[in-house]
Amino acid sequence: SDLEASITRRKNLLSNENYLNKAPKELVEKEKNTLKDEEEKLAKLKKLLDDGVISQEEFDEAKKKLLGV
Repeated sequence: SDLEASITRRKNLLSNENYLNKAPKELVEKEKNTLKDEEEKLAKLKKLLDDGVISQEEFDEAKKKLLGV
């Protein structure tokens, strides 16, 4: 999905030593925090879906909002 792709891109970026050495430390920390927040929110949404608390449609809508789409 788009969110998983976004998370993967951020993980790849944050594992790139060239980026880490050149980017301002504040930006790197912000990216790490954003990535962590997105992963946590996605995990919570997925649990709600798996537990039957929300429908697939509600999950998809919440995921779109999380992505800013």
